[in-house]
Amino acid sequence: MPSQTLVQHFVNELKKLQDHTRSYSDRYFTLDDLCSEAGYGQGVQEFCLAGGPRAIVEIAVRHWPADGKLSSSAAAADVVEVCHHDECPDPFVSDDCDVNRSLRRTAIGMLAEMSNYKPYVLAMEKAGMFAPEVLPRMLEQTMAQLDFPVHNKGLSCYEVKDQTQAIAVHLLNLAANALVHSIPLRIQLVQHTALKVCTLYQDPYSQFVAKSAAERAAERAKLEARGLEEKEIEKRIHKLTDKQQKWEKEKYDESEYSGTEVGGLHYYFIRFINHLVQCCPEDQLLRLIHEGGLISKLRGNMSPKEPSMITLYGPHMAVIRLTEVWTKNCYKLSDVMYQRVRDDEDHSLELRLDGNGAFRGGELQKALDCYWKAIALNPEDSSLYNNISLVYAKMGDSLQALYAAEESLKVDPAVSKSWARLGDAYRMMERWQLAHLAYTAALEMMPNDADILARQSDARSHLAQVWDIDRDVPDGMRDFIHSPSLYFKWLGLGKDDLMEMYKAGPDQDDFIDSLLERREGHSRHIACTKIKEDVKNARALAVATGLLKPETLPACCKDLVRIEDLPRGFESWTISWTDTPLRHKQTGLNRHTLTAMSGSRMRSMLTVLGTPGVAAVRKLLISGMTNPMFGQPERPTIIFVAHR
Repeated sequence: MPSQTLVQHFVNELKKLQDHTRSYSDRYFTLDDLCSEAGYGQGVQEFCLAGGPRAIVEIAVRHWPADGKLSSSAAAADVVEVCHHDECPDPFVSDDCDVNRSLRRTAIGMLAEMSNYKPYVLAMEKAGMFAPEVLPRMLEQTMAQLDFPVHNKGLSCYEVKDQTQAIAVHLLNLAANALVHSIPLRIQLVQHTALKVCTLYQDPYSQFVAKSAAERAAERAKLEARGLEEKEIEKRIHKLTDKQQKWEKEKYDESEYSGTEVGGLHYYFIRFINHLVQCCPEDQLLRLIHEGGLISKLRGNMSPKEPSMITLYGPHMAVIRLTEVWTKNCYKLSDVMYQRVRDDEDHSLELRLDGNGAFRGGELQKALDCYWKAIALNPEDSSLYNNISLVYAKMGDSLQALYAAEESLKVDPAVSKSWARLGDAYRMMERWQLAHLAYTAALEMMPNDADILARQSDARSHLAQVWDIDRDVPDGMRDFIHSPSLYFKWLGLGKDDLMEMYKAGPDQDDFIDSLLERREGHSRHIACTKIKEDVKNARALAVATGLLKPETLPACCKDLVRIEDLPRGFESWTISWTDTPLRHKQTGLNRHTLTAMSGSRMRSMLTVLGTPGVAAVRKLLISGMTNPMFGQPERPTIIFVAHR
């Protein structure tokens, strides 16, 4: 155990540093030595009584910038006075550390080490370290100035010279240790600081997704600068997305993003959350989950390839606890969330009306801007996509008009105007057969519409042969599986293509994808089979919801029934949705893929823009219940809903 003389010597060294003086003593004593030799014994108490913790707290506070602005996280060193001197060993660190460290970082690092000892924590509390304007404010300001992605390394002096990141790690470590013993700090962190820290933190997987999105945006800008057509750009971006997803599946765990190496920022964030979850009330945890995205950020530190071993130091226990809290209490947020949805829908309606006014005034670009902003708030409004398709048609951009009409059909295929807009886009492109099929579908949804009848008649006048969607157009993947030779003939592909597919063996799926990719955009046949799939789904939805009666549709639809008339099945269904890396350019919304499963069998699948709402889940359910492609139409007994 160190003597009183050594303890007092160390405190004197601290006080000299406070006065910006240097000590040239041959003998010095480090904090590590003090802690390791004294443990919880008399030496720690002597150090506290001598004012050591208070002296270190005062150094940390004195050297913290008044405006809270630290040097950039990407900077090599902190631009403040350093405490290392060639002729004087640093009283804070060991002999073998030959890296300059700022007084700020050194003092906070010492406090973080001291926080492992309860007497030091209580001494720091008395010194005012845990006041709202000290540690909580320091933590918020440091997290706000981190430049992500951060180094995924331990913070030994030899590895990381990123001073702001080093301070963030020390502060997270200090807060995690101290909140267990300090009630005032615990209250401040739980009620105010924790939510800001969670919001500012970026997990490794989110960083990977952001980097991938930036790569796609840069690639798009490069292709647009080369003057390529939008269809070709979309193909190349799709290839890049596939490449990124393949890399994620195979290499993510070996990359700079994965893992939480002991000593790094991600490790200490998880450690901070693990301590916080143990003492945080459920209402506050619910806020961290809902507003701070805490479950998602913890999962971003877990391997995407396979479940990691559950450890006390990893995020798994916290995720289990938070998931339990969310499942138990999420209903409390329903009124708040519904109010936000209603507010967004009201604002979306205002923007749509503004867009309509701009369109009538001939301000087409302003109208587009209003419609896209409205979609960002309410992506389940098919009329907005129809308006956008009309604006692009007025601008003469048939391809964008087509894309907007297709998006509208994804939202609701049972809307007549969406089919009419699709037909208009194909008519502008002089793809008469497709235009005629689209107008025919529109008339099924709204029979005897004079305007649509006139446009259908115009498309028919350009055709020598008119295809019947039920008799002449194949059923896409179903006919491809059962009669591949007939389907290949329909697509205009030869015997050599068919033989090449059989030779591909286990790689047939990849070959088929590449084959259709080469043909798509150049073959009206593929587009026709896609239209047929959408038409059949639209018919089932329209009859199931009572919009149409089966007798008003072709004879092949006589078996379609309303939902109320479906038999009750004996299977439970699970509806889930997953985020995709596909971000919509105009709205910034991510696409989500929804699936409805009964056991191991898929009943239906749907891709939507933005977070799925009630309308999307309802459409998925109806499609799964009524679509004969997935077996006997029936209603499920129990429905589970989950987000992945």
